[in-house]
Amino acid sequence: MEFNGNMVKVARESRRLTQTELSEKLDISQVLVSKIEADLYPLTEKLVSNIAEKLSYPISFFENNVLSIDMGTKLHRKRLALTKKDENYIDSLVSIYTLCISKLLNFVDIEINIPEIPIDENNSIPDIACELRNVWNIPKGTLPNLIGYMEKNGIFVFDIDMPIAHFDAVSTYNNALNIGIIVINKNQPADRYRFTLAHELGHLIMHRNSFSSEKENEANNFASAFLMPEKDIYDQLQNINFWNLTDYKQIWKVSMAALIRRAYDLSIIDKRKYTSLNVRLSQEGYKKCEPLCGLVKEKPSLFKDLLTYFSTNLNYSEKDILSVLSLFREDYIEYFDLQYSNNFSPKVIKLSDYKRGS
Repeated sequence: MEFNGNMVKVARESRRLTQTELSEKLDISQVLVSKIEADLYPLTEKLVSNIAEKLSYPISFFENNVLSIDMGTKLHRKRLALTKKDENYIDSLVSIYTLCISKLLNFVDIEINIPEIPIDENNSIPDIACELRNVWNIPKGTLPNLIGYMEKNGIFVFDIDMPIAHFDAVSTYNNALNIGIIVINKNQPADRYRFTLAHELGHLIMHRNSFSSEKENEANNFASAFLMPEKDIYDQLQNINFWNLTDYKQIWKVSMAALIRRAYDLSIIDKRKYTSLNVRLSQEGYKKCEPLCGLVKEKPSLFKDLLTYFSTNLNYSEKDILSVLSLFREDYIEYFDLQYSNNFSPKVIKLSDYKRGS
C-alpha cells in the first residue's frame, strides 16, 4: 500500500505537534512537512521510517485510506478555553476512531438506525424528539440508559480525558459508514455528561445538512425534549420547588438547572420563579457542582464489544487486532480506555445485542 500524507497530519495532531515542531524532530523544513501532508513530496524509505518513529505509529498506520474518515458534519460543544492545538487533537482522535471502526465493520454487521430528521415547517424540535423516541421504541417517561439506545442504533461513544473547562463533546456523522460518532469528555459530572450526550444526539439527527446559526440552542432544546418529554413531565413539574428538585433529579436523571429550565420553557413557572430558583441554586453552590443524587455516569461499550467479538468469536489475538487497527499497544489501551493487562479480555456485554436483524 502507498504512504498517505494525510495520515501524517492525523498522527501529528494526535501527538499535539505543529508542523514546525514535527519538522524539528525530523530535521527537515516546515515547508517540507506541509508538502508531505499534502502528498506533494516523494518519500524515501528512510524518511518514512523516521516519520513513523518520531510520531510513534506503525508504518502501516500511514497506509490507511483516508476516504473512510470523512467527517461529514462535525460539531464541537466546546468552551472558549479550548485551544486550536487541543481542537486538532480531538479531531485527530475522531479520525482514528473512525478508521478503526471502519476496519472492524468489514467483518461484523451492526444495527444502524440513525434517522435524519431536519427542522422544518413540519418538524418542530419537540416533534423530532418524540419521533426519534418512537423510531427507537423508547417507552414513555424517563430514559434510564441513553448510551444503550444510542449504541444499539449505531452511534459509537468514546470517552476522553480533557480539562472540564475546555471541552464537552464533538459529534460527527460519517457518510461513508452511515454511523454516528461522539467523543465526550469523561470528566463531566453524570448529569451534565448525560445532557451532553443528548445534545450531540440532536446534532446527529437534525444537523447533518443544516446551515442554521442556532445549532447549539437547537441541540439544547432537543436534549431537553428528548430526556424530558412534555407529555410525560408536565404534570410532575406543576409543583416544582427547591425542596423537591432532588426527587425530580433522581427520576429524570438530569440536573436541577435543566429541570428548572424545562419548567420555564413549558410555561409551568414564570420568569420570577425561574429566577428565584436559579438564585437559590447559586446560593447553595449548586451552579458550580450539584449533588449527584445517586446518578451514575453511563459507560459506552459498543466498540469494546466489537473487540470482544473479534477475540472470542473470531479467535483474534491482541497482536492480530493491533495489526488490523495499525496501532501500537500503548495507544490501543489509551484510545479505547482498556485495562492494561497481559491478557486481552475487556469485560463487556454481548455483541449479539447489536447485530443486524436481532
